[in-house]
Amino acid sequence: MGWQSLAEALARQVPQGMSMAQMAQRWILDHEAVSVVITGASREKQANGNAAVSELNPLSAELHAELRRFYETEVASNIRGPY
Repeated sequence: MGWQSLAEALARQVPQGMSMAQMAQRWILDHEAVSVVITGASREKQANGNAAVSELNPLSAELHAELRRFYETEVASNIRGPY
């Protein structure tokens, strides 16, 4: 599966009312060891969307499990090096 296909498959997992970027940031914030995510933005709309992430509900345990499965089955084999 190519990178564009991976992104399209991942986009289907994005919860209603959330952008893919917000889902990614929320996924990071949901980890206990993380207290802040510092993201860049080139437009005001991006900055506002990034700022809103901390007020979004955590992703469900089911979505976290699905994202882990997605990484293990679709992404990991395309990554070079230890991650």
